[in-house]
Amino acid sequence: MAAPFLLEIGVEELPARFVPEALEQLRVRMSEWLEAQRLAHGAVQVYGTPRRLTLYAADLAERQEDREFQVRGPSLKAAKGPDGRWTKAAEGFARSQGVAVDDLVERGTPQGVYVYALKREAGLRTPELLAGYIPELVLGLSFPKTMRWGTRDVRFARPIRWLVALYGEEVVSAEVAGVKTGRISRGHRTLYPGPVVIPGAEAYVDVLDAAFVMVDVARRKEVIVDQVRRAAEEIGGQAVIDEELLEEVVHLVEWPTAFAGAFDRDFLQVPPEVIMLTMKENQRYFPVVDGDGGLIPGFVGVRNGGDHRLEVVRAGNEKVLRARLADAKFFYDEDRKIAPIRAMERLRNIVFQEGAGTMYDKVERVRRVALALADRLGLGPRDVETVEAAGRILKFDLATHMVYEFPELEGVMGRYYALEAGEGPEVAEAILEHHRPRFPGDDLPGSPAGTVLAVADKADTLCASFYAGIRPTGSEDPYGLRRNALGLLQILRYLEIPIALGEILDLAEEALRASGFQDGGTWRADLDSFVTTRLRTWLLEEGRRHDLVDAILGRADEPLAVLIGRVRFYESLADEGHSGLYETAGAAKRVHNLAKKGEGLAGEPDPGRFQDDEERALHEASRLARQELEAARAAGDEKRALDAMGHLNRAVHPFFDRVMVLVEDEEIRENRLRLLRDVADVYNLLLDWRQVVLS
Repeated sequence: MAAPFLLEIGVEELPARFVPEALEQLRVRMSEWLEAQRLAHGAVQVYGTPRRLTLYAADLAERQEDREFQVRGPSLKAAKGPDGRWTKAAEGFARSQGVAVDDLVERGTPQGVYVYALKREAGLRTPELLAGYIPELVLGLSFPKTMRWGTRDVRFARPIRWLVALYGEEVVSAEVAGVKTGRISRGHRTLYPGPVVIPGAEAYVDVLDAAFVMVDVARRKEVIVDQVRRAAEEIGGQAVIDEELLEEVVHLVEWPTAFAGAFDRDFLQVPPEVIMLTMKENQRYFPVVDGDGGLIPGFVGVRNGGDHRLEVVRAGNEKVLRARLADAKFFYDEDRKIAPIRAMERLRNIVFQEGAGTMYDKVERVRRVALALADRLGLGPRDVETVEAAGRILKFDLATHMVYEFPELEGVMGRYYALEAGEGPEVAEAILEHHRPRFPGDDLPGSPAGTVLAVADKADTLCASFYAGIRPTGSEDPYGLRRNALGLLQILRYLEIPIALGEILDLAEEALRASGFQDGGTWRADLDSFVTTRLRTWLLEEGRRHDLVDAILGRADEPLAVLIGRVRFYESLADEGHSGLYETAGAAKRVHNLAKKGEGLAGEPDPGRFQDDEERALHEASRLARQELEAARAAGDEKRALDAMGHLNRAVHPFFDRVMVLVEDEEIRENRLRLLRDVADVYNLLLDWRQVVLS
């Protein structure tokens, strides 16, 4: 009869970030094992708190399903003699398989007829199987960091203190790291510090609930959200529930109780971002805002315990927060005493990248590139003045106390301090915006000055890092270059910047050289490949066709928005089976297959050496197609560009039908190959047809 299985791994308090991943590993590993063991089961669930990782498999079969299988023995020719009697080979095989020789059966195979032993393997009892798997399951969990304790050579995230393993009401006997399984769990560390007896797997959640341990993660999250909102309403505001903070708090407590606290109104002179980050990063508090979204002098914390003596808890937390905010106000007041231009001088002592200069050098390069971009984009005089002014002090806040304490506030504090120092709002906003986007889904820069500074900053970071020999490797990217590249691509794509990516990187490279850095190695080629790969990955993750992405992204001399628009255009044609697309693809591939034999030939085809009308017609069609294609591209008309190839397509097939290219006469042969190479180049102006797969 089926019964639920419960496994609880009791540990010293785990870091909150360890819990979700460990629970998911438990669920996946157990599900896979149950399938491999032929054990029928219901839903596999996981529960967890800082002190326990729990697995619960419902309706787990009492034993494995019996297995019937066959084992191949000798060939029939070897198993039976001419007289039809079993040979010694057959008898030995039957004996080794534990079956009677007369029970062997004959089966045909592609290699001939063989004899088989039909066998039946009775399934083992589930508790026996679980007993053998529990140590493997527990110790097979991986964590960002592990530790050893006592004298045992066992590693786990934290010391294992108890194990509960129950199949229904039956204890599954096993041992892990010297701890034997049983039915004794533990309640809340302070509210119910004694042992808790789990009579059966089904009673687990309710029994621990009575011991002030809320093991259901989803329920605990709902309770916290509800309590936090109500606590904020009690002090006349609305809680700002950050999802990342909420997830952490959920895995910090076993029995949540929210409470509201207050701080001195004078601290509201400090920028709200500072107060909110102080609450989140240092204290795990939820900020509270009024109906207009303005911060009020209150917060909501979540206690790991009940509501007894909550006023003492509130007072203690208010005292700690008061000290934190006093530090923040001190930093804020001290930072405002230093002019941004003076703070910039401190950047001369901060290395940007080893081998790529200081942060001061970087700011100078970014300003140079941003001004060049402003010129090419035709920005107005006021925007250029903003780029110049913001570029002079772009990263001065790196030298402030506040950004040293909270690096996440880089740019945010730059904006506040710039306004305090008398800089115009456009300059202050550009200083903030040049960091955007920081991550996928983040806001893009909203002003022309902020946009060119953001593009220049990201391009310089990529160029300088690759120049200095810094590359992302595998999953390692400590300098965030993948994120930086994606941010640059997002700006170019979504803001439709009409400058090619390659041209932007050229400007950043020129700024490096102008600063005295000598070119060397393959860093630029490596960078181009890195950024293109990042773009390709991004588009494939969106579901774009890989062949069209590869066929179009090779054009680094066109704006990114244009290239991606082209991918979409050709995808739509391919989806609808557009005849012109298939016609051009067929003609282009036919040309490319032979044109590659002339890739090493120098010079242009000589019309005076043409022997046939089809050669002349193809040459003229190629010339006209190139002109029409370039005009269509200049007008941004992709359909017209594809239509321009129609006349060329119609000239290709007669050429191949009536003209022999690889003739013995070397001069004629090479002239025809040069013609095909030029025709292939015209097709490539549209896209690289060699990459396209159309069926």
